Amino acid sequence: MAYNLVEAEKYSQDKLILGVIEEIVKDSDILQKLPFIEVVGNGLTYNRETTLGAAGWYSVGDTWTESTPTVTPHYADILILGGDADIDNFLLQTRSNQQDIKAQMVKMKTKAMQHEFEDKFIYGNHTTSVKEIDGLMNLVDSGMRVDAGDNANDAGSMNEMLQLIDFIKGGKPDMLLMNKAMRRRLRGYAAAAGYWSVTKDPDGRLREYLQDVPISVSDFITQTETADGTAKTGATFTSIWAIQFGEGGLCGLESGKLQVVPVADNLPTKDASRIRIKWYVGLALFCTLKVAQYYGLADYAFTA
Repeated sequence: MAYNLVEAEKYSQDKLILGVIEEIVKDSDILQKLPFIEVVGNGLTYNRETTLGAAGWYSVGDTWTESTPTVTPHYADILILGGDADIDNFLLQTRSNQQDIKAQMVKMKTKAMQHEFEDKFIYGNHTTSVKEIDGLMNLVDSGMRVDAGDNANDAGSMNEMLQLIDFIKGGKPDMLLMNKAMRRRLRGYAAAAGYWSVTKDPDGRLREYLQDVPISVSDFITQTETADGTAKTGATFTSIWAIQFGEGGLCGLESGKLQVVPVADNLPTKDASRIRIKWYVGLALFCTLKVAQYYGLADYAFTA
């Protein structure tokens, strides 16, 4: 069963870790929505449907024809994300509350890990860098991509945005993910055309929707992508992503929870102790019909 990251961490007895996770998830739409599956081992093998098999109509007494569905096995690695943080022993001794210092260092390092995860959630390429996860740009199927064009002034269109949403099968997307420039451009057209709505979450946060699909922004989606939407840098374009989360869609993997481990109380080269924050984590797309990309978008006003 898949769990929200905050819910999963509640099984930990470490209040510091729970507090850090809650703070990070609150800051990230991706980690709020992305469910995680607990994995035993260094990866997960899963099957994707290849063919459904045939069905047909029969008369009484007909001979029935067997047609077995087929699947294709895929594999997602569990990889190591983490970092070390040093805590000055003088500060530990002279400050009245040592736990506050440790907590601050853990939060800062874990924030860096969050930023790294969110960047690789979009642009990770396990083929060129075996230490990192495959992100959306490398998981998306070639048949799930909408092309805005390859000219420097190619603006997005509402018709193509609706096509992007329609690509997701088995329900609407859980999220339309884009950078802030595209949100401004999309809002400018969609609000005037009646496609845009705004509601307030229970925590008082305003949430924007396009055709009842939640809009989320990521500061890690660049405006420097190539025109074909296959590289993070190289030109002046960007992408918008439609995503459906869950065990039948896009799902995070983890082996164990986020860990904070003491490495050394007294380092040999400086008067400090060292802690290590680590997360054994992966990402799996169980069905290719759950992630779609609208690529080649220049920073211009949307059209019909």
